[in-house]
Amino acid sequence: MITAELDDQATDAAREQREAEAVAVFLDGCFWHSCPEHGTTPHANREWWVEKLRANFERDRRHDRELTAAGWLALRFWEHEEPATVVDAIERHVRSRRVRE
Repeated sequence: MITAELDDQATDAAREQREAEAVAVFLDGCFWHSCPEHGTTPHANREWWVEKLRANFERDRRHDRELTAAGWLALRFWEHEEPATVVDAIERHVRSRRVRE
């Protein structure tokens, strides 16, 4: 039926549009994600913390790679960044990913 074909085409187009705009935003804490400016490693039980923070870092990179492979844009910001600056960056990235006709 023609109507069903048009509906399927519209659905596919909408899905492609959503996928083109797929953006994952992470607001990383300086301690837990080893911020180069503010990240610290506790002295007590240091070996455990070094491993824990390294694993967090590696997990973050793995998630970024997985999202990218799935067509997403992974954006990461630090908790100390100005909220208005973060919002502006997110908006700029989302707008740049929109499929223009």
